[in-house]
Formats: sequence, C-alpha cells, structure tokens
Amino acid sequence: IMGILLLTRDVSRESQLNQLRADFVATVSHELKTPLTLIRLYGETLLEGEGFPEEERRGFYQIITREAERLTHLIDKVLTFSRIESGQKQYHLQEGDLGLVVARTLEAYRQYVKQRGFSLTADLAADLPLVRFDADAVSQTLLNLLDNAVKYSGDATDVNVRLGARDGKVMLEVE
Repeated sequence: IMGILLLTRDVSRESQLNQLRADFVATVSHELKTPLTLIRLYGETLLEGEGFPEEERRGFYQIITREAERLTHLIDKVLTFSRIESGQKQYHLQEGDLGLVVARTLEAYRQYVKQRGFSLTADLAADLPLVRFDADAVSQTLLNLLDNAVKYSGDATDVNVRLGARDGKVMLEVE
C-alpha cells in the first residue's frame, strides 16, 4: 500500500510538472509571436511604402529595434530556464558588494524603462554587509523584475528599487 501511495504521489507530481512545462511553452510561444508580428509588420511597411517622412520612418525603426530587444530578452529567458532544467546552469558565488551590481544593472536598464514612459527611482543603501552571490544571476533577476514592473504595472508609471539591510540580511525590492 505504501508503494502505491508513493507511486501515486510521484505520478501526480510528474503530471503537475508536465502541465507547468506545457503552460510555459504556450506562454513563451505567445510572447514570441507578438514582437515577431510587429517586426514583420513594420519591416514590410518600410519595404513596400514610399514617401514616409524621416520622423515616421525613425519611429518604425525604433519599434523594430525595441521588439528585437524584447525577443532577445525572451530567448535569453528560455535558454536560462532550459539550462536550469537540465542542471547545466552553474552559479558562481562570490562575496561582494551587491549594491555595485544592482547600481550597474539599473544604469544599463534605465534607458529601456524611460523609453516606455516610466520613471526609475533607486534607493540603494551605502553600508551593506558583504554577501555571497552570483552577479550575473542577480543582474538577470533584477532585469526580469524590472521588465515585469513595466509590463504589468497598469496605470502606474513609477518603478522603485530599494536595496538595504535588515537583521544582517540584504533585501532587494522592486515596486
């Protein structure tokens, strides 16, 4: 009886995992189609249309560039997920100042946020304890949180990032 219960539990977990994978693939497929459709639409418009004013053509180019960047981010997320799933993703933990990594990441992403009509405010404590972390993983996680804030903020246009210490632990918050 115990064996049957364990087998049933394992089958149930496997079924849930398969459903999560299927949902992930469906979501990613949908997310990939949107920027591809826009790139194709504006590319064809530029190829077939003549006489667009320079300002309008620049707008088309900006949309194509933005959507290509969005595709790159989505593909990077899929590749990271795949590496994690297969156990190939290796984290390189080193002790350091998390504030420096967060500040660099915010600076690199600030223009992207502004182009979408958002303001980005950072409150980064200066006296943080040293912690062990993987700089690339922290940076990627922060980019994902910022991207989600921009996508799912509704009418709000302020993105706030806070980094501080509490009870000997470093806390990173994106609002």
